[in-house]
Amino acid sequence: MRITMLLHKNSWFKHSDAVNFMPVLLKYASAENIKFKDKIDDDGDILFALHYPSIIDERLFKHHNANIVIHAADLPKGRGRSPIHWEVEAGANKLILSMFEMRGGADDGPVYMKSQMSLDGTELLNEIRRKVIKAELDMVDEFLSRWPCLPEEQTGEPSYYKKRTRENQRIDPNKTIADQFNKMRVADNDLYPLWFELNGVTYELRISDTRQRKPLFFREISPEPPLESVG
Repeated sequence: MRITMLLHKNSWFKHSDAVNFMPVLLKYASAENIKFKDKIDDDGDILFALHYPSIIDERLFKHHNANIVIHAADLPKGRGRSPIHWEVEAGANKLILSMFEMRGGADDGPVYMKSQMSLDGTELLNEIRRKVIKAELDMVDEFLSRWPCLPEEQTGEPSYYKKRTRENQRIDPNKTIADQFNKMRVADNDLYPLWFELNGVTYELRISDTRQRKPLFFREISPEPPLESVG
């Protein structure tokens, strides 16, 4: 089997995150048949484009037998941008992940499987993303164990999330931290930090926690294996 993981320079999902998938991928493909790429320029069996922020030209789908995306919503509900942020901000501590086949539209492809993951309500954005990646790793393992398999068309009325902006991370200085904590949990300290206005001045806040995290991934407890460079 030939497997490609497609990465994007503007995604929060980096090469160092993708490396965590190697132990699973090596169960189904040899190391020389696993590639981490920033563009589709050769053929393979399965392409995974996780957290890829750009639309991929449909003409490139022909290079692989399956072109896989995982979206953190119960499709067709929650199509669109930043579903993790919107759902956590709304108070959700159970997230549905949908693995589907890419098509030309936004998150409208047929679904291979869905999985539910849990949060405990204390995680900030980086920890939420780590847990999402771990859940996606388990889905990739299950998908490859079933391959070849057929997806099913989405059913039901779709809903859509819009793109988040700086305004979505504005907090109210007159409200308590507890009242706004779910908004604070999904703040990106680099791209969209928390901010507020008070007495005619705009302030920005950075949020982090101090607890020790248990390893979730192979990469966190073993040296990173040598892999083909992205580029």
